[in-house]
Amino acid sequence: MAQLEHRTERSQVLNRLVENQAMSICLLAFLFVKIRKNSYQKEDY
Repeated sequence: MAQLEHRTERSQVLNRLVENQAMSICLLAFLFVKIRKNSYQKEDY
C-alpha cells in the first residue's frame, strides 16, 4: 500500500515537471518569435 502511494506521488511530481517544461517551452518559443520579429524590423530600416 505504501509503495502505491509513493508511486502516485512520484507520477504527480512528474506531471508537474512536464507541465512546467511545456510552459517554459511555450515561453521560450514566444520570446524567440518576438526577438526574430525585432531583428527583421531592424534590418528593414
